[in-house]
Amino acid sequence: MLIIGCGDVGQRLIGLANPDRPFIAWVRSDDSARAAVAVGATAVTLDIDGDFQFPDMPPQAQWLYSAPPPRSGQCDLRLQRFLAQVPQEQQPARVQYISTSSVYGDCGGDWVDETAPRKPSSDRGQRRADAEEQWQSWCDSHGVELQILRVPGIVGRGRDKLERLKKGEPILNPDEATWTNVIDADDLARLLLALASKAPAGIYNISDDCPTTSSERALRLCQKLDIPPPPFITRQEAEATWSPMRLSFLNESRRLDIQKLKSTLGEVAFKHWVQHRPA
Repeated sequence: MLIIGCGDVGQRLIGLANPDRPFIAWVRSDDSARAAVAVGATAVTLDIDGDFQFPDMPPQAQWLYSAPPPRSGQCDLRLQRFLAQVPQEQQPARVQYISTSSVYGDCGGDWVDETAPRKPSSDRGQRRADAEEQWQSWCDSHGVELQILRVPGIVGRGRDKLERLKKGEPILNPDEATWTNVIDADDLARLLLALASKAPAGIYNISDDCPTTSSERALRLCQKLDIPPPPFITRQEAEATWSPMRLSFLNESRRLDIQKLKSTLGEVAFKHWVQHRPA
């Protein structure tokens, strides 16, 4: 498997996989290369944003594309450059693209499954929607299977922003908080491996199947770690002090329906792979 953009989740995936399975990790920095090698991958250091020569890959391999879009604009120009460089003789048999649930936009707290239309309400979501369209078009024209995985917020060891809670950074009033969905980083890595080997092409919503509000999740985490709960602020106060990126999450509310994922993998298997769920 070739992992393009092998960061934290990619490294976890390699660490959880069969040690005999070969992985090539495409990374941007020497630090990321060392981390990938440490978990058993062969690392290739290349920058998609610059001039690069596509690494020598066996044909009909499986790709996991997790490189993020650029930080601005409404199109994923990074992916556009990447696809333009893929040699015909090295095209994959299957691609997994890690997208985001933000392609659905604000759904007013409703449940959404994979048949819901893409209607992103932020540039962040629009860039991901554009990337999905690029992958669908490229894979259709090259006869390549495609899995699009719509992933929500990723949490877990080293990702829970515990420092903010420990410092007492305010959170939104519970009665003003919007619905959110999350997935633990290790659980996501396990699901990626399972989908790669057991699931057909298609679009899959990913989550821990326990939607809640951001404020409720923060309070549960404080209770679990026995730290004082942070103070609350109003939505109006948040809009005046929070970053545009954080506000974009505040302005989107939805609950991800993952029945397709569970029925594809099996209910028992899903509970085995997704181990980090709130009580």
